[in-house]
Amino acid sequence: MSQESTFRAMIDRYKLTKPEYLPSEKVETPDPPVGYVVEKQIPPPLSCISVPPKPNGATLAEHPDGWSECLVTDKIKAKILSTPGFPAPLVHPAKAHRIGPAPGKGLGIFATRDLDMGDLVCVERPLLVLPSCVNHVQIGCPQDWPMEKIKRAMMFEWGKECHRAFERMEPGAQEAYLALANSHTEDGSGTTLGICRTNGFGIEGLADIIGTFEASYTGVCKDFSRANHSCRPNITRYFDRKAFAYCFSAMRPIKTGEEMTLAYSILENVRSARQQECRRYGFDCDCSACGPDFKASDKNRVGIVASVDDLDASYITWLVDKTLAKDELIKTSLRWIKVIESEGLECLEIYGRHLEAIHRAYVALGDEENAVKHGVPLGKWRRGFGELKPPVAWFSDPRWFQRRPDWAIRKA
Repeated sequence: MSQESTFRAMIDRYKLTKPEYLPSEKVETPDPPVGYVVEKQIPPPLSCISVPPKPNGATLAEHPDGWSECLVTDKIKAKILSTPGFPAPLVHPAKAHRIGPAPGKGLGIFATRDLDMGDLVCVERPLLVLPSCVNHVQIGCPQDWPMEKIKRAMMFEWGKECHRAFERMEPGAQEAYLALANSHTEDGSGTTLGICRTNGFGIEGLADIIGTFEASYTGVCKDFSRANHSCRPNITRYFDRKAFAYCFSAMRPIKTGEEMTLAYSILENVRSARQQECRRYGFDCDCSACGPDFKASDKNRVGIVASVDDLDASYITWLVDKTLAKDELIKTSLRWIKVIESEGLECLEIYGRHLEAIHRAYVALGDEENAVKHGVPLGKWRRGFGELKPPVAWFSDPRWFQRRPDWAIRKA
């Protein structure tokens, strides 16, 4: 369902025959729409919590990793607190980044040491965690209101709800949060919600089901929410729920002084679709993939997506049909690996699937040397997404391959 259909469905459910007015009060966004009411029952109810639980009298000076102030449902609260191993301490890598001026982009994140694919760059607990959609807010308004006015009213009310969590933050955390960019100053979001919508990262595995809607959660970080966008990003992220922290990893070698970038858009899309996504953040992307030669990049991305359509089926056929060349699958995936690397898309799952296809083919052929050669990059890539089992060291040990049931099954 589109965002507009979602809004319209919610408005139709709570339509009024006579407009009612909210009481006048001080709010974050001036001149909010008037002539609507807020439903008193907002299912399911939301509460503010500190994650991990904050000791009485604790300060950021004593606990520099801090706490995430969260606005969550009881279901999500229980899920967080019952996570096996929670709360785990943050294990920081050697410092690898600094914040500095990025020409034409304000501030950015830059490497302070050389990094390899899969290296952990930073572990950072979010300052604030909020539901990422307005499904928790229900309003009633006149049916003749245009959609933009309805959206503004809903965003305004949702922004006030989100501000409850902001008010619980330590002064230093509030200051850091307010220093981040806000590309939603004109749509009713207000400061707290606007900054979150501009800088937030999704949190995998945390979502409420409200009717037919999935309401996920998003977190804002002090440092890495400053990472700029590229359609050829060199870092990625995953969320470690037991530590309640984002982990940022290098997805290809990064040199000291190089800017570290993330993707704000769906990288498999062509330039026109990616640009539309970037405009939500108030800019048009001018990275190398969006430059004058963008048509070649678009063609590559379409091909990259299609390249894995029959990858697993082709492997099964290759195992059974001994008339097929031993290196047939390997050559195909090596060719796509080069295309993916030329596009700077090592963070895509498709890249990992081709690395895995090459590695498993050499394992099936009983080729120790090449199984190691192509297994190590696969292990590093997996490490970049927090997949630590099997560890990278195993991919360099032929004894591990030889214990696998698929070892040398295509050797004959």
